[in-house]
Amino acid sequence: MRGLKIGRLNFDVLHGFLGLFCLASVCFAILTLSNAIIFSSVALTSILAFGSIKRLKLAPVHTVIAPGITAPHREAFKRTISVCVYVNFRILYSEGYVPSHLAYTCACCAWVLWFLPLSDFDNGNTYIFGVPIFVGCTFDALGSLGIISPGHDKIVTTRFMLATQLSLLVIAFGFTLSFRKYIDIKKLYAASAGVIAVIVSGFVVPNLPLAFAVGVAVAVFLYVLILALISVQRGTQLAERTTTTELTDEKNQNVIG
Repeated sequence: MRGLKIGRLNFDVLHGFLGLFCLASVCFAILTLSNAIIFSSVALTSILAFGSIKRLKLAPVHTVIAPGITAPHREAFKRTISVCVYVNFRILYSEGYVPSHLAYTCACCAWVLWFLPLSDFDNGNTYIFGVPIFVGCTFDALGSLGIISPGHDKIVTTRFMLATQLSLLVIAFGFTLSFRKYIDIKKLYAASAGVIAVIVSGFVVPNLPLAFAVGVAVAVFLYVLILALISVQRGTQLAERTTTTELTDEKNQNVIG
């Protein structure tokens, strides 16, 4: 189906409106905790997630955020899709729609093995997003299975997981806007890391105010770090150009002499 063009944003009708319905359904599910709305939000976001796979090629391969930090957008969207599926399956399990404890356990094990970070350890993005998301979801899976943290479900409730799903949708759409230059990608990158830090902290530490404090601290620290790294890089490049110019001038003077 033909898309709509709004400014620099190409708005695919089917995918775009499905995304809007997902946002609305997840928000209503958070507010009402109605089983019917929760189930519909899970269904819609699952369709959106799997439907996004064929659209990965539309995203840039990567963006250099700062020296040593490169955002691999297509891989990041794959990660977002996998987390979206995990969150939905987790919600269904919590609400009793997955009757088999063994099936849920096997699914969690398969997800952990598939998502295990095995490469790109020279890229800061792995430590900012990849490793924390893996640790957080793994901890949540273990907590939901009752293996660790007996009071886990008191904090990581269905509403918490729905809020996590909402965060994933907003972050994904935010990066889509950043590709069209509507949002500064460095600020969005730092803010997204802060949101992920809140979610992961909520999975690990049963204290939501502390989780929010950690998220804010991570976002601010990362943005300052990004600006500092860029500033150092520009200073180094300027010094190198100055040195090159001075050597060239000196060489020309020697030739003239």
